[in-house]
Amino acid sequence: MRRMPNSSSNPLLDLLISLYYLFQNTSFDSVLDLVLNAPRYYATWWIALYRDAPLHVLVETALVVFILWLTLIRTTVNTEISRKRSKLSKQEEEWLLDTWQPEPLVPAPSSTSVKSEINASRLF
Repeated sequence: MRRMPNSSSNPLLDLLISLYYLFQNTSFDSVLDLVLNAPRYYATWWIALYRDAPLHVLVETALVVFILWLTLIRTTVNTEISRKRSKLSKQEEEWLLDTWQPEPLVPAPSSTSVKSEINASRLF
C-alpha cells in the first residue's frame, strides 16, 4: 500500500488525493460486498451511534420525521376556502372604513423643538 505524500495546505487537494488512493485499491468484489451488505453496515453504524450519542439520534430522528411530515402528510391550505371565510360583507367593510383612525407616523413636534429648528435655520 502506498503512503500518502505529505499533506499540503489545501484541504480539498488532500481530500482528492485520499480519494484517489482509496479508489485505486478498490476492487469489484469490495464494491459488490458494500452494495450487498449495505443495510447491515448501516444498521451496525446506527446502533453504534445510538450507544455513543442517544440525544443526537433522537434529535436527528425528530428532524427527519418533521421534514417527512412537512413534505408528505401535512395538508396544504385551500386558498379558495380561506378566502370565503375571511371575506367581509359590504356593511363590515364600510364600518371599518368609517371607524379607521390612522396613527401618525412621526410624533407631533413640540413648541421647543420648533423654536430650536428656527434658531438652527438662522445660523445657516
